[in-house]
Amino acid sequence: MKAAPISTQKNKHFYEVFLLILVMPFLLATPVFAQYKNTATATATASGGVVVSDISNNGSTLNQPSGVQTPINFPMIGLGKTASTPILQSDGTYNVDYTITVKNFGQIALQNVQVQDILTTAFPSPVTYTLRAAVAISGGTGLSVNASFTGANSNTNLLVAASSILAIGDSRTITIPLNVNPNGTFGTYNNTATASATTADNTSVFDTSNNSLNPDGNGDGNPFNDSAPTPVTFNSPDIQVLKTASNLSPTAGTNITFTITAKNNGLGDAANVMVTDLLNSGYTYISSAPSAGTYNTTTGIWSVGNIANGTSKTLTITVKVLYSKPVGAYQNTAGSNYLGDNTPANNSQTVNVTPVQLPPDAVNDAITGIPATASATLNLLTNDKLADGTAATIPLVTVDIDPSTSGTQTTFNVAGQGVWTYNTSTGDITFNPSTGFSLSPTAISYILTEIATGLTDQATITVTKAANTDVTLNSLLLNNGTLTPAFTSSNPNYTVQVPYTTASINLTATANDANATISINNATAVNSSATASVALNVGSNLVNVVVTAHDGISRQTYTVTITREKAPQTITFNALSAKTFGDADFTLVSSSTNNTIPITYA
Repeated sequence: MKAAPISTQKNKHFYEVFLLILVMPFLLATPVFAQYKNTATATATASGGVVVSDISNNGSTLNQPSGVQTPINFPMIGLGKTASTPILQSDGTYNVDYTITVKNFGQIALQNVQVQDILTTAFPSPVTYTLRAAVAISGGTGLSVNASFTGANSNTNLLVAASSILAIGDSRTITIPLNVNPNGTFGTYNNTATASATTADNTSVFDTSNNSLNPDGNGDGNPFNDSAPTPVTFNSPDIQVLKTASNLSPTAGTNITFTITAKNNGLGDAANVMVTDLLNSGYTYISSAPSAGTYNTTTGIWSVGNIANGTSKTLTITVKVLYSKPVGAYQNTAGSNYLGDNTPANNSQTVNVTPVQLPPDAVNDAITGIPATASATLNLLTNDKLADGTAATIPLVTVDIDPSTSGTQTTFNVAGQGVWTYNTSTGDITFNPSTGFSLSPTAISYILTEIATGLTDQATITVTKAANTDVTLNSLLLNNGTLTPAFTSSNPNYTVQVPYTTASINLTATANDANATISINNATAVNSSATASVALNVGSNLVNVVVTAHDGISRQTYTVTITREKAPQTITFNALSAKTFGDADFTLVSSSTNNTIPITYA
């Protein structure tokens, strides 16, 4: 305390007393920032022992009415902050608005008002944020927005302090519109803002925000005692993927339907959900029907979109089950790797389909018109099919041409006929006849095996030689007599002279073609060699040998004219009686040993 005279008048002296008082309401158990008032009392004793006194008035002017208390005013600023409920966007980000209320609770006007909000502290990496729009101030004038505010680094001040003031009792609202991307890091993020200002005499005042729209959150008149962070909670989703098949044991070649369900079991909504179900090689896509979003058949990605917590979306995919694929080709998985999913164990499901496979189709093979002694070649696989109806080709199949022998046989020897040989590179089979074998060989069987499934089918191979048109004889033999001219296949006409004593003759004809037939004198046709006994009359006897070719149409007739000589004849005359001239003529009487020859007299 210090007193100093300020003026002197006649019989009057004036003094000012300077009293420096440190007021510390913070030290109170419950600090009270109210308007404190004070009254001073002056007393003195004048000459003669007269006591005089005075009670201070509010101000520096003397002779004012006494008893008016002198107030002590504290600068006070309060800050309240709230956050809106995060609103999920289609890209997985959230829109959040921070609303800050700043108020002058004191009895002194404030200047250099500043509100600082360090958003990078509230949203540490990998969380990111952006301002959706400019920071806005409402509720009146006096505060100036800092257009450079980003909440990061040196741009954490919301206001331009030099041009920001708050009159006594004034409040303003500051809105920060944010878009926040948790990047899979879900949870609660706390944020605190701070306010500062000065008085005209450069007295500074500060406050830390409370989680309320009221800068004096507890309403006790003291904004300094209720600081609390403002939380923003991003609840995590839990995307469960389920997959079923309409038939787990379908017949290959038929259609089945997969049903994929994407369900959100979490507390938070999920945005831009993607489920991948790329069909395995055991299936052909037919159609799909999503309850939401789109399904890309090339990538297998189902872009579901948003799934609110507690709800689900479905996708059906109709496919054709292909034939003859490896077991793993029928295994199919649907799954999602949603960022931040709190239960990854249920993110996918696999369906194992075991189709009933069908055997391949082996079709009977035949080749005709092969020359009698020529080999025959045909391709076994030309008309054979795999189970799915496509061509049976090497190396998708194997062929066994001797099913009675274990293993896969590529040669088959038929005694007396020839050898069958299968070419494993081309699929051709060849029949090579044995020497002298000119007939059609006996049909054989083969087994076609589809390698992918091991299933088989059986068919036959038939080779039919061309019908022979050879109608020539190889030989023509007689047991008596000699053919004139000598026999040749090209000459169809012959003669034979036999004595009378030859009453019959045996004729044997043999054709050049073993498949031809021979008929002698209209007798029933027999094999390629025939023998007939021909009774001979005296004189000319015609024998016809007809050769019918293998084709049953072509014919040729060989003729043999056999002449049987007449029997020998002895004529005996009866004895003549003696006659004289003039006697009657006599008659000759004779007898012959061959009565078939008449005796005539000339």
